Amino acid sequence: MPETLERPSYEEDFYAWALDQAERLRAQAALRPNEPLDWENLAEEIEGLARSDWRACASLLEQILAHLSKLAFSTAQEPRAHWRKEVMTLRLDLEDLLTPALRRALEADLDRRWARAVRRLEIASRDVEPALAARLPASCPWSFEQVVGDFFPEPASAAD
Repeated sequence: MPETLERPSYEEDFYAWALDQAERLRAQAALRPNEPLDWENLAEEIEGLARSDWRACASLLEQILAHLSKLAFSTAQEPRAHWRKEVMTLRLDLEDLLTPALRRALEADLDRRWARAVRRLEIASRDVEPALAARLPASCPWSFEQVVGDFFPEPASAAD
């Protein structure tokens, strides 16, 4: 089967474009070893741009998950409005960076991001609400679309 010439669009999916360009630079390096370009480091730098976007999106997703978890599982009342505002702001920030390829990658990585969000919450709540960590489920209770969409969970009751 011949290789497809279709390439990810820089404008539509920077993350996929950067990974594709890094791969193509490495292929050119193999074909043109005498070319006076630093092919490998050029490819590495382009890949680094994609990794930077990945790290930023993964961090934003973890922060959203942590704040949604506070809203769902914390019995604290006072900071709830702040947590909702944080979720809305984080979602807007994520929306600015999220490309189709990053969306697919993050959706596939949701369980890992959940585990990291839980660890963040365990650390953050240790002094203020130590029982919070015990109320968190082992796996993410929400779909990716809920997490990045307009969804907000119902608050926990003091009896839970």
